[in-house]
Amino acid sequence: MTVAMSFDRAAAGHWTTTAGPEWSNPGGELWGGYAIGACVRVLENEPEARGEALSLNLTYTAALSSGEVDVRTKRLRQGGSIGVWEVALYQKGTGQIAVHGVVTLARRPNTTSFAFAKMPAAPDPNSLPPFEIPGVMDRYGAQAFERRIVDGFPRRPARAPDPWPGCARVPVGSIRPCLPWSPTIHRRA
Repeated sequence: MTVAMSFDRAAAGHWTTTAGPEWSNPGGELWGGYAIGACVRVLENEPEARGEALSLNLTYTAALSSGEVDVRTKRLRQGGSIGVWEVALYQKGTGQIAVHGVVTLARRPNTTSFAFAKMPAAPDPNSLPPFEIPGVMDRYGAQAFERRIVDGFPRRPARAPDPWPGCARVPVGSIRPCLPWSPTIHRRA
């Protein structure tokens, strides 16, 4: 699922956006994943940026609340294949960096596929039942991510300790965010 994040260009290297309350943690501040998405998405709008996000390093320096957000971008280097960009998120009007990031972009060349490499057979994640751990579903992470687990793979050695006593499943399968997150939508009874 792709969630729209719109950015308005105020000037070269200066963008604005509005972070809705659906991106907030139950405690009120924005979820850290919002900053990750914003740093990648703003560079998709940056006219001089080339390629897709290859890696990023973020430092969270102050709280970022829902509402108006100023975003500053700076090209550190943009070559034909690799680009390195600095991105800073500010709560509008504060002048204080809330999130500082360095994002590496890469233009991946078209290459021939490996004839011998093949993805293993796996069931469609939507065909698997949702995985819920009794007693922990009120935690934010349990509400923000949907887990669908494949039973029995990989097999646990007979003498290995059970990571979830009383639970027959192991954590191999599909984990994806439930976005946009809302405490009223994702609250489980």
